[in-house]
Amino acid sequence: MTVRFRDCDYRSQAVFGDELEVRMAVGRIGRSSFDLLYEIAQAATGQKVADGKTVMVSFDYTTVRSTPLSEESRLLLERLGGV
Repeated sequence: MTVRFRDCDYRSQAVFGDELEVRMAVGRIGRSSFDLLYEIAQAATGQKVADGKTVMVSFDYTTVRSTPLSEESRLLLERLGGV
């Protein structure tokens, strides 16, 4: 896998020593890629600090091309919450 695109939107401040909760979910599932969605929040209050997204690409480094996700990978991603 390789990361194709990253995005992060900062919503509020966090400082050293804050206890943060990081949540991750699977978003869109494509032919050879899928999105991972992130949310970071203050553990005590639930106030959102940031959210973001990465696009993960199934990549063959020998042929230097993206490759279709295997059926096994696709089923696992769907079970983890693909939409």
